[in-house]
Amino acid sequence: MNHVLANLQDIRSLAELGEPVDVEALRKALKRIPQVAPQMSRNGLEALKVEVDRIFELAEGQRDDIAQRLDELHRGRTVAQGYNTLQAHHTAQRLSKRA
Repeated sequence: MNHVLANLQDIRSLAELGEPVDVEALRKALKRIPQVAPQMSRNGLEALKVEVDRIFELAEGQRDDIAQRLDELHRGRTVAQGYNTLQAHHTAQRLSKRA
C-alpha cells in the first residue's frame, strides 16, 4: 500500500474519532501526491481522492462546530456585557439620587 494513502487514512481515522485534523501531516501528505501519482494505478488514485475528499468533509465539519461554539460564546459574552451595562446604569442612578 502506498505510504501517502496510508498517511491519509490515518489522518481520516483520527478525524473520525473526533481528533482535530492534523494540518501539518495533511499538508505533507498532499505535497507528496504529485510525486507518487505517476506510479499509482487508477484505483489507487481514486482511493486517494476518496480519502482527501473525506478528510476535507471532516475538516469542514470541525470548522463549522468551532464556528458554532464561538458564536455561542460570543452571545454569552454579549449577554454578560448587557447585564453589566444595566447594573452600571442602576448603580449610577442610585448614586445620582443620593447626591
